[in-house]
Amino acid sequence: MMGEIDLKAAQDAWTQAEFARIMTVDSQEAAHLAERQHELEASLIAAAKTLGRSAGDGRAAHRWWEQERPPRRPLRIAIVGGGVGGLAMGARLREAGYDDFVILEKSDDIGGTWHHNNYPGVACDVASYFYSFTFFKNPGWSQMFAPGSEIKRYLSELADHYRLREHIRFGATVTSCHYDNGVWTISTAEGETFEANIFIPATGFLHIPILPAIEGRDRFAGEIFHSSAWRPDFDSSGKRVGIIGNGSSSVQIVSNIVDRVDHLTVFQRTAQWVFPAPNDYYSELRQQMLSYYPELTHRLFQFFMDWYNDGFGNAVTGDAAAQKRFADACQANLDSIADPELRAKLTPDYPVMCKRLIFSSTYFDALQRSNCALETRSIARIEPSGVRLHDGSLVELDVLVLATGFDTHAYCRSLNISAAGGQTLNQAWQDGARSFESIGLAGFPNLFFIGGPYSTVGNLSTMTCAELQVDHVIRLLDEMDRTGAREVMPHRDAEDAFVDEMQGAVANTVWVSGCKSWYLDAKGGIDIWTKSPAAFMDRMVTGPDLAKYHFKA
Repeated sequence: MMGEIDLKAAQDAWTQAEFARIMTVDSQEAAHLAERQHELEASLIAAAKTLGRSAGDGRAAHRWWEQERPPRRPLRIAIVGGGVGGLAMGARLREAGYDDFVILEKSDDIGGTWHHNNYPGVACDVASYFYSFTFFKNPGWSQMFAPGSEIKRYLSELADHYRLREHIRFGATVTSCHYDNGVWTISTAEGETFEANIFIPATGFLHIPILPAIEGRDRFAGEIFHSSAWRPDFDSSGKRVGIIGNGSSSVQIVSNIVDRVDHLTVFQRTAQWVFPAPNDYYSELRQQMLSYYPELTHRLFQFFMDWYNDGFGNAVTGDAAAQKRFADACQANLDSIADPELRAKLTPDYPVMCKRLIFSSTYFDALQRSNCALETRSIARIEPSGVRLHDGSLVELDVLVLATGFDTHAYCRSLNISAAGGQTLNQAWQDGARSFESIGLAGFPNLFFIGGPYSTVGNLSTMTCAELQVDHVIRLLDEMDRTGAREVMPHRDAEDAFVDEMQGAVANTVWVSGCKSWYLDAKGGIDIWTKSPAAFMDRMVTGPDLAKYHFKA
């Protein structure tokens, strides 16, 4: 008992001191973050020495198969997508006693974006302890920002723990989904048909790559591919490589291949603000100790959630003081570039976080290597031997990587969703994607989005967002189970009021402060959560407001 008291006291003292420092504003924010990580390492190890070894692991409390679960009336559920949202939905359905469900996944394995993206350096830009589900925390992260392979492994462990693979149909590319009289009929490109009472698209927003409309793209003689189609066996060593784009994927690739290519050219259209977050490695001792004492992993999760919510999350939705902290850190990082010409090329002309903020402590160093060039002249066309610029010069290349991002506003449009006697989803979204509280859509019974319109993709961890939405959906399913309702969907006036609420808060966000970004759709609209992360969490946890839904027996 004394050991546990000492440990809690040590953690409480560390958390209070660190939170106070992280909320202190100056241009050394990134350096302080690195220092805090090292101090945490030392305090954890010191505290562990007073404890000795304890039995158990961080997931022992979530043995779902041993829980007493309520009997459920027959309710067939179809989920599309085996990534973060789909797996979270499956896991929580099993815990809640809804066992009749199928997950339709177009690829050959689970993981979603963490399965498809395996380029060098692929990693999450959310701190790993926070990029987890609260019901399945991971004490074994090796870095502050986990590499994609670890996240894929984490999701695989989740799928195994909840025995989800027996519910997954791999190689199932959904092409149409139609609702009629209490039943969703879902068809796939492979010729299969599935019927369900409840339909849950969990396709996410990073699954349809954007290929740039550059003349001659199909005439390049070397290897050309999108960053999400990087082959595991591809070796860039000794090659002249060009990368079009300078978002998160490009930054990670550049930092990880610059030392082994012959020459690297980064084609930049718009400069990016880069926050120099340190990507510390975590010791095996730390990982072992966290697995022995799950409460510590919970404390780390809570600490980083507070940091993201009170810092980053609020900064993008109007908190001027929080915005200044990030702006100071990004400016200090930019000022560290010695070459004034290069620094000028990398200086954005818009406020920090108007575009999605880049997290990297290595990108600027990579760009300053002798075998790396930043090209800001505009591209005229792609030729067999390389990239021709508008001034007539040619950049000769062996490999061309298209790090040009994804259609973040496509959502589940490709599923061709429709309901009898009403509009198709694409018709309903012709003026922009919409939803009611990020979950439902008027006119489409028994349809629930995970990671759809008005999710918190700009200011909260995708894991946390998905978990909150999943639990919200399950409460709606419980109400259907309790009342015997066959259909549920939001009232249109409730949806209209919600969309008006979201759009009314747009002016306070940094996303409309003067730049073009993937937060804006083709018409310049915003269809993501526009208030604080805390407001989203409160809405999800306290809801649903059943009076705003129509239940039909």
